[in-house]
Amino acid sequence: MWPDQSQMRLSSVGVTLLVVCVAVGGAVMAVTDSRTALAAGALVGLGFLFSIRVADQWEKVAVLRFGRFIGLRGPGLFWMIPIVDRLSRYVDQRVSVSNVSAESTLTRDTVPVNVDAIVFWMVWNAEKAILEVQDFTQAITLSAQTALRESIGRHELHQMVAEREMLGRELQRILDEKTTAWGITVQSVRRFRTPCRVRRRRSANAARGPFWASRKPRSPKCSAKPRSPTRTTPWPCICVP
Repeated sequence: MWPDQSQMRLSSVGVTLLVVCVAVGGAVMAVTDSRTALAAGALVGLGFLFSIRVADQWEKVAVLRFGRFIGLRGPGLFWMIPIVDRLSRYVDQRVSVSNVSAESTLTRDTVPVNVDAIVFWMVWNAEKAILEVQDFTQAITLSAQTALRESIGRHELHQMVAEREMLGRELQRILDEKTTAWGITVQSVRRFRTPCRVRRRRSANAARGPFWASRKPRSPKCSAKPRSPTRTTPWPCICVP
């Protein structure tokens, strides 16, 4: 919920105003020979530095005043009261991509497989994404991995290979049911990748199918050398008078 050091970013407008205020205070001090002007200029500049924030066009941020949510800010320039107000993490409302994988997961016919997928999702309600879940990016990844394992366990191996689009729609429906309460929608699930051995076996069968269907089966060849026939009847006896 609370921002880290990367999220505590300062705006270029606030930095510019701080430099201007310090410069004006230094100029007044040089004319009047009073250090009070420089201190006053520095204080005013620090106030601008920590009061003025900027959110990009695709971002939203929540303002908490004494720990209570007072509203969303952004995009553009906005003000906050130093010490009194705090900011949450900046929420990116563009389409995001998460890679999920299910390793050594058993299918319905008890075949262990490793399946990878890509989930496209987007935050449509920044308030829910900030207040309802601590880290929605990690929650999406773990939920997608769990849903992928559940979907694999309900299907057989040949269904996973032949019906990828159906599996993607099913995974999208499962994720939507979980993430709607967080203000997040799953747009699509693409690029189901099955194991290499399964793909090679499927390609070999597809290549050999028409060939073996068009020719007659041949009897297997024997590698052993044929042995000479053994005579079972005795040789005729010739008597010489």
